[in-house]
Amino acid sequence: MNMSGKLDFLAFYELIGVQPDCKPETLKNAYRHCVSELHPDRQREGADPRAIDLLQELNATYVAAMRFYRRYGRLPGTVAHVRTQASWVHAPPPAAPARAPARLSRKALVFALIGVGTLLWLAANDDTSSTAPAVVGNVVHARFPVSNHDASRLPLVTDHSHGSTADASSHEPQARIEVGMDQDSVRALEGPPFMTSGDHWDYGPSWIEFEHGHVSDWYSSPLRRLHVGSSRPPSKASE
Repeated sequence: MNMSGKLDFLAFYELIGVQPDCKPETLKNAYRHCVSELHPDRQREGADPRAIDLLQELNATYVAAMRFYRRYGRLPGTVAHVRTQASWVHAPPPAAPARAPARLSRKALVFALIGVGTLLWLAANDDTSSTAPAVVGNVVHARFPVSNHDASRLPLVTDHSHGSTADASSHEPQARIEVGMDQDSVRALEGPPFMTSGDHWDYGPSWIEFEHGHVSDWYSSPLRRLHVGSSRPPSKASE
């Protein structure tokens, strides 16, 4: 210990028998034991006269050491431990998984295909625009093919505005299916049937029947109209 008034903590630790990095409880216990040994009541005659001065210096050094510990969290003479605070890096939240595209149910897909097929069938069989007759003056021009050998069977068409009679093939009149018409003429007007069953020809919801190769009956549906004057022949209308 330095008796000049300057505290020597390392000498203090050595005197009481502890290490500089000991715990405060260890320092306290060692200090009390050393003080008890140097106390005047326990000194015999002829003891070291400097014991009282040493005891005072011990007291002052211990008080300073504890004050230092309460202020800095360590005993004097020890190396300060630098505490580093870990910097937390906040990672961005994980991206939400991409949603799989919604799938149509099998039932919805079937209905959609049926709807598309129906629209295509109606468009293919809608002859209101392709076979509707065009009127030029008082002459009706039919928009359906008529072969040359069938033109002789067509009736004459009279243009009343000019008082003249013209052959039906030269003015393309509107031809109609009539009872007794042969199959070739019907095919020239309606085209090939969708399905045949003997003398029964089907044109979608409409149909035509033949007897001995000539028209005997028909039905013209609004969904697929035939080239006829009425939905049924006049002779069959009452049936």
